[in-house]
Amino acid sequence: MALGKINSPEEVAVDNQGRVYGGTQDGKIMVLTPDDKLTAFAETHGRPLGMQFDKNQNLIVADAYKGLLSINPQGKITVLATSVNGMPFKFTDALDISSDGIVYFTEASFKYENNDRIGKYKIPSFIVEDH
Repeated sequence: MALGKINSPEEVAVDNQGRVYGGTQDGKIMVLTPDDKLTAFAETHGRPLGMQFDKNQNLIVADAYKGLLSINPQGKITVLATSVNGMPFKFTDALDISSDGIVYFTEASFKYENNDRIGKYKIPSFIVEDH
């Protein structure tokens, strides 16, 4: 899929129309349609890693450099969180969304202190917690 057309994809998510979304090393989120058309969906200006759609079809993204993001179906980016308990995120990299809307995400890197944190983000109450 899209071999040689995208720059270092990390994670993929599939929307309710069968389109495949993937983040790239240069900050883009690309979308591949069922008819094999590849286009840019959004650009985070970071490094989008983990991603999954929420129940409202917003793409929730763990961006290594920008934090936890929400991207609506039109491609508008909203920053959900960049820190927890006063400590800025240093490398958010994976996430999953529970059936009750809680976003669980990880922050991990061998390059930074205080690595390997797991966080919880409740949509829409904007509570971010360390776990």
